[in-house]
Amino acid sequence: MRMRKPFEIGGIIAGVVLIVFGTAAIYMGVDGRSTVRDSLKQEQITIGSVDDPVVARYASQYADQQVTSGDQARAFAQVIRGHTIKLTGGLT
Repeated sequence: MRMRKPFEIGGIIAGVVLIVFGTAAIYMGVDGRSTVRDSLKQEQITIGSVDDPVVARYASQYADQQVTSGDQARAFAQVIRGHTIKLTGGLT
């Protein structure tokens, strides 16, 4: 019975530590998302016209729009990669 009390206290401390780490991780995720969105708006990147075959293939739903979200940034990255592969003959 003497060893039970330290394990109970240790379990409570471990639980509190995990709650603190979880809260910090959630805060960091929200802050990171906000930072990315602010940075994208400052860059003022615009996805090209749907007349471009690479844009039509990878980002037609975002054609002629400013990149302001992560989904749009991923689509724009695919457009850049498509142009790179096209211009280099398949090399990256």
